Amino acid sequence: MTSDIAEVWTFLADVRRRRRRARRGRIAYALYLAALLVAIYGGPLVVRAVHSVQSAPTATTDTHRLVDALPAGLAAVWLFLLLGLIRQATWRGPILVSAPDADWMLPTPLPRSRVVGTRLSASLLTGTVVAAGAGLLGALILHGYGVARIGRLWLPMVVAAILVVALGLSAGALVERFDSATSIVF
Repeated sequence: MTSDIAEVWTFLADVRRRRRRARRGRIAYALYLAALLVAIYGGPLVVRAVHSVQSAPTATTDTHRLVDALPAGLAAVWLFLLLGLIRQATWRGPILVSAPDADWMLPTPLPRSRVVGTRLSASLLTGTVVAAGAGLLGALILHGYGVARIGRLWLPMVVAAILVVALGLSAGALVERFDSATSIVF
């Protein structure tokens, strides 16, 4: 009896190990493709952004229109992104769990912190990195239009993007936790 249990645990550990290895391979392949696409399609943009940062920004006729529309435009973009994150949480939640976890672990009365907590932390970390990149890209674009120097733009843009993603994921977790919050979103 004890050897059967040990064999089952060994088998399950082996299955988990193979699935983790396959998942790491899929993630590595996706990251490779993303890096390749960024290098191919984004290479000229990166070169243009580096040249833009090295040279002083010059104001054009579009700069004045951009400065006038910037507060309302950025507020609309941030609110749209926040609403998108919250709406996504109503049908999917702020994180993804594997099918076995969703089918077997989540319906049981066991603590979910080990299953959900690590994935929520990973989601926050990934969102923070992506938001920081988007904020830096926004700062480079605004610098290229001559709105201000990159030194004055990058920190506010990165912090704003990170705060929007953190707020969106937190609100998504609240929507998932409390059913009454779902009615506010719709």
